Amino acid sequence: MNTTILATYPGAFTLLAAQSIPIDQRTIVRLEKIPANANNETMQMVFKDGSKHTTNSLLWRPPFNQTNFFAKDLGLAFNSNNLTIRAAVNGSTSVKGVYSAGDASSNLRSTIIEGRSDFRMTVSNAIGTGNGVAFTIVGDLALDDAKIKSGLESY
Repeated sequence: MNTTILATYPGAFTLLAAQSIPIDQRTIVRLEKIPANANNETMQMVFKDGSKHTTNSLLWRPPFNQTNFFAKDLGLAFNSNNLTIRAAVNGSTSVKGVYSAGDASSNLRSTIIEGRSDFRMTVSNAIGTGNGVAFTIVGDLALDDAKIKSGLESY
């Protein structure tokens, strides 16, 4: 039983089962690409016990750990999970001039593999939040420039 998912979303498996979404908690040792077939199944999961299952899509939540101390060295505040940087919706952090986007400041780490040849789409949290942060940075730089030119702020 995946206790991490159940701790975060206690009713998750019940909700998925109610929608006839299968849940398999066996350990996958490898994924194999298979030739196209009538069921649009394009990958085969090979489990630790040697059994196999074919499918056209897979959803999993990989474990996450900070791999370096850069954010802590900058003095950034972290969320209560102590893994992700606390950032406002616009990406601003607890340190002026430092912004955060994507996995660094989000718990949205689920990865979706869509295997059907007629529908290959990856939605990236990093791209979406990074784009928003870029607009924030440009706006903040323009505001700082205006303050400097007007003599309201000096560095």
